[in-house]
Amino acid sequence: RGLSGLKSIGGDFEINSSGFSSYPSFSPSSSLSKLSSFEGLGNLEIIGGNFRIISTSSSSVGSLSSLSSFRGLSGLKSIGGDFEINSSASNLYSSTSSDVSSSLSKLSSFEGLDRLGTIGGNFRIISTSSSTSSSLASLFSFGGLRGLKSIGGDFEINVSSYPSSSDVSSSLSKLSSFEGLGSLEIIGGNFRIISSYSLFSLSSFSGFRGLKSIGGDFEVVSSNKKSGIFDYCALKTALQTLNGNYKVSGNAYNPTKEQILNGECSTTDI
Repeated sequence: RGLSGLKSIGGDFEINSSGFSSYPSFSPSSSLSKLSSFEGLGNLEIIGGNFRIISTSSSSVGSLSSLSSFRGLSGLKSIGGDFEINSSASNLYSSTSSDVSSSLSKLSSFEGLDRLGTIGGNFRIISTSSSTSSSLASLFSFGGLRGLKSIGGDFEINVSSYPSSSDVSSSLSKLSSFEGLGSLEIIGGNFRIISSYSLFSLSSFSGFRGLKSIGGDFEVVSSNKKSGIFDYCALKTALQTLNGNYKVSGNAYNPTKEQILNGECSTTDI
């Protein structure tokens, strides 16, 4: 609060938070643990550079554990650079094996960014979790981005979980759709969905019903094998003009580009 007169930022807007236990004493330490919204920035319309949220947790303290949405940024219309959420959780400095580390645990959607129309650079969500930890555990859709029409650079979701045989580890475990991106028409760069033992709830691209073109490569690669994405039908229009490389592997269904364009864009044989 106190920034109600701020209308533009020429450079970057960045929140960088860490929650950890100080080794070797394991005394809890956290930053921005009470930040729950962006209230006070309602008149901000333009960010000329990048918009980044970086959250790292290595203990049960958690990082940005109260932030649940982008409420308070209702006036934001354009971001000149990248839009990036980078979330990482591990149990590196936990005092007991039963502690669960979490990063951005309450962020459930993009509500609050309804007027955001353009992102000049990349749109990236990067999420990593390992050893009894969770990252972006509540994010279930792209709701709140209904005004977004163009991304100048890449659209990328890169998610990894590295559990041991006895651990619970999850990244973006509840993300089930791309609903909220129905107005997005242009991705100027690459389209990438990379997942390793994660994104188990995501089965289709149904939220991309308005996407018309992808300027770079198309890549959907997973290690989930017989679970995950099996419906690519919403991307048929965008793939008609794709001139970049096409790579799809490791998903529940892995059609060629020609199969998608010929109507074989989904399967029930999983």
